[in-house]
Amino acid sequence: MALKRRPPVRVLPTRIGSRPPTSGGAVDASRHAGRTAIVTGAASGIGRATALRLAGEGASVIACDVSEPGLTQLRVDLEAYGGGHRVLVADVTAQADVDQ
Repeated sequence: MALKRRPPVRVLPTRIGSRPPTSGGAVDASRHAGRTAIVTGAASGIGRATALRLAGEGASVIACDVSEPGLTQLRVDLEAYGGGHRVLVADVTAQADVDQ
């Protein structure tokens, strides 16, 4: 019985200050065109990678996190994908922050 080969795993950069992802699978720049995505926990890790990937695929991203330093760098990186993105320091578990 032949073993199936798995495709190589690609990891997107997620460190603060890293460059926006340019690899990690095919990116369709118009896949999410005209859509708005809200990403919580966007200052680092999976949230950051998700926000950058969605922006790279044409979405307008609303990114929020409780960590202002991480969001500062994310704001700069999102600008590489054009305008229309919002970056907010907010705690989605606090109603007052959600209301803003």
